Amino acid sequence: MYLFLIFLFVPIVEIALFIQVGDLLGLWPTIAIILLTAFAATILLRQQFTIIRYRLDNIISDLSRSDQSLSAAEPLLDIIAIFAAALCLLTPGFLTDAVGFLLLFIPTRRLTYRFIFRLIQRYALTRVSSHPDTQNKDILDVEYEEIRPPNRDVDISRKSN
Repeated sequence: MYLFLIFLFVPIVEIALFIQVGDLLGLWPTIAIILLTAFAATILLRQQFTIIRYRLDNIISDLSRSDQSLSAAEPLLDIIAIFAAALCLLTPGFLTDAVGFLLLFIPTRRLTYRFIFRLIQRYALTRVSSHPDTQNKDILDVEYEEIRPPNRDVDISRKSN
């Protein structure tokens, strides 16, 4: 459902922005801005893809050494964010260009990761709390302490007759 709304909402906003900017600046300046952002995006993405290549080499070498000290999640998220930025920048429009350029900058990427992580946590918590097993009234939430019987060492070496 959310994906449908995104595919419906984004083109409508892009068309409205094209109309507004075209009305404000005129046809040729609007087209010039679109071409300029595409050119700038190409240069920035070229630089970012060299970073991706370097990070992938680091991830592969760390995995081959089985080095668990480096968390591979952040470099992989960076790669995904750069590809998402590339898709946004290749899509003509002002909204998608803005999102694409924001994803190219590391601070906004970090904010995006935190936002997505919180969404995932919230989703996971609502899924757990709405699970049928948690709605069962027969389940009690209790605290307990395990009590072990005293250790009775028995000497097996002696035989009783």
